[in-house]
Amino acid sequence: MSFFLIEDFRAGLDVRKAADTSPAGTLTQFENAHVSSGGEVQKRLAFDSKYTLPANTFGLVTLDNVIYVFGTIVDPLTSAHVNTTYVRLTTSSGALLSKMVDWDVYDGLLYVVFELADGVVDHFYNGVLVTAAANKGRFVKTFQTKTYSVIEKTLNFSATGDTTDWTGTGSGFINLAQQDARGVDAVGLEVYFNRLAVFGRRVIYIWNLDVDPLNNALEQTLQQTGTLASRSVAQFGNGDVLYLGDSGLRSLRARDSSNAAAVSDIGSPIDPLLVAAIQAAGEATTSLAQAIVEPVTGRFWLILGNKVYVLSYFPGPKITAWSTYTPGITFDHVAVLGNSIIGRAGDVVFTLGGTSGVVYDTSKTQITTPFLAITNPSTQKVFQGIDVACVGTWVVGVALDPFNPIYETVATITDSTYRTGRIELGGSGTHISVQLTCTDASAASVANVGVHYTGGETG
Repeated sequence: MSFFLIEDFRAGLDVRKAADTSPAGTLTQFENAHVSSGGEVQKRLAFDSKYTLPANTFGLVTLDNVIYVFGTIVDPLTSAHVNTTYVRLTTSSGALLSKMVDWDVYDGLLYVVFELADGVVDHFYNGVLVTAAANKGRFVKTFQTKTYSVIEKTLNFSATGDTTDWTGTGSGFINLAQQDARGVDAVGLEVYFNRLAVFGRRVIYIWNLDVDPLNNALEQTLQQTGTLASRSVAQFGNGDVLYLGDSGLRSLRARDSSNAAAVSDIGSPIDPLLVAAIQAAGEATTSLAQAIVEPVTGRFWLILGNKVYVLSYFPGPKITAWSTYTPGITFDHVAVLGNSIIGRAGDVVFTLGGTSGVVYDTSKTQITTPFLAITNPSTQKVFQGIDVACVGTWVVGVALDPFNPIYETVATITDSTYRTGRIELGGSGTHISVQLTCTDASAASVANVGVHYTGGETG
């Protein structure tokens, strides 16, 4: 009898190949869990309801471990809204707020951008309307001593050292249409290696910006790439900027010895899923996709509709693994609060892991291996047993036909089978796939999976 071991799952979710040609260690389904720094599958924490906000409050941001929401009415918050501050805003037209579209921090204070019910875009710094007529862009970014804002083909910037002054010394604008004959509209901004990356729909401009506007210079233009969603653009890792494009998740990878930016396909293992999700969601929903980075683990989240695509990246053990969360929630806003992530969906605020940070729920965690040939893919094997190293309760299913992937439940386990005895099998085929499912409202993990078999040699 021979034994084949899937040692870990450091490759994560990978749907680039057919199920019967994908390598061991990858997963064709990986839901409501992620990969640890040791390569194990770990069940995700719960998205636990924190409280419900009053009507006519908008947005959600965090600063110095305080949650901020906004509105035009008298403060409606109560003692139930723990650690939350309400900011009352006076709009330029008197119209009510409609939605928060962007925000940043300047000199330790919040700079927020709101679309009003009448379609007007207003900027507010420290709760006060920024009245500069030229500054009506939907996207803002603090960079060095200025705030930058893009509207269509114009990159505006504030005066030096004063984010509320858009006409004084050092302020001005860059006509992006003069840099690109096609006149591409800008849809996002992010800091990239002491440069400012200006994102269009299918172009990225890398600008070297100076306190003196006369020294501003376009350093590089990256064609045939750009973003579908301004809030999907986020700094990640050691200088990278990740963003959602037409073909999936992309990265402005770290600058090389030539000091030039380059695009990498960090999202390629899940790009087929993302492209399908983009097509199904449509342009309006896709444009609302947002990214966030977990503060402790450094995991990157891309939130698109009610799905979260999670990148577990640990360079030391060489782990780059994608997975998915299905929270059953469509978040309007997410933010980092302390060591966790909070999100707003409608008027309900959720905390990942709850107040204690260790809350789990009964959401179905499911992982599915490819159909593994183990040895020669054209030879028959007799599969005699399975071993699983795990924590928690897992339902074990097995399928033997890649062209008819129906999983038969063969066991429910609550501990590693290396101690309790292997799961007995009695089927034969050229390939085998194992599916593990957990609905425990507690921590659960899978370290490895082993297959006992005979045959399979080339005769």
